[in-house]
Amino acid sequence: MEVSGKKLIEEASSFDAVGSHELTNKRLGVQAEGYVDVTNFKFTPSSSIPVKDPSDAIDCWLTSMLLLPMNRLLLTDYHNETVKLVDLETSRLVSQVRVPGGPCDMCLLPGDRVAVSLTSGKIQFLETRGEIALGANIRVDSDCRGIGYHNDRLILSYYSGKVEMMDMKTTKKIDTVIEESMFCDPEYLAVIMEDQTAVIYVSDFKKNTISKLDMDLNLIQTFQNPALRAPTSILLLDNQLIICGFGSDNIMRLDLPSGQLTQVLGKNEGINWPRSVCYSQQYTKLYVTCTRYDDNGDFVKVYKESA
Repeated sequence: MEVSGKKLIEEASSFDAVGSHELTNKRLGVQAEGYVDVTNFKFTPSSSIPVKDPSDAIDCWLTSMLLLPMNRLLLTDYHNETVKLVDLETSRLVSQVRVPGGPCDMCLLPGDRVAVSLTSGKIQFLETRGEIALGANIRVDSDCRGIGYHNDRLILSYYSGKVEMMDMKTTKKIDTVIEESMFCDPEYLAVIMEDQTAVIYVSDFKKNTISKLDMDLNLIQTFQNPALRAPTSILLLDNQLIICGFGSDNIMRLDLPSGQLTQVLGKNEGINWPRSVCYSQQYTKLYVTCTRYDDNGDFVKVYKESA
């Protein structure tokens, strides 16, 4: 059902304030794994997790992932218009729900909830405590891609090149950036805390950039490296961003203090058109979805940390 938005934030308002870096970033709607330094990490191919369900009409196109409590991995399948839940302890698909449109990105919300951006022009809310279940949805523009959360607001990016901020209480747009000089195709974003201040990182698929914005959507800094092409999803690991290079067939690490970009995984490790990445500190494993047409998109690739 569609709602005005007032009820959407009721549970969020009761979410207790916490002091840890990890939980603070979870309140911002970003995947955070605490203090994890992958500077010297080496990952090797370990296994794969099959996620295609017998009810799926076509091969999967896995666009985003989120790590949930109790060792659960949430995935969006754009082709089959579903959100899938995987048990990481058993490496098995345990359930899925159909959503009203192709899902692109997700972000965490307070109160065991998730917001999913749909290309059909909706934001779908999911309940993730126990079995995943559909909640309400709200209307946005039809080319919505990336999504983040901060302080009762959603930050959204669009294929057309704009980034906007929406008040969840009223579903009214607060601010919008549509400058062609800033973005061309901002497909993914992440909202994180830096020195007690929230900032937004946006990956631009066509400009090959990672841009840092303040909460008024002003540009602070832009990162670019020839080794990173067509960047997609962004994962926060302490003071580092782990970024998928869809066009460069690699997983890159952006060190935030220095701004230096280095490669974590590449084609030699089986990375082909990576779309999303997730890291489990408990299992010390990196999970990657690849969506190349000549590669099997029905699996999550698993990489084990090695000495």
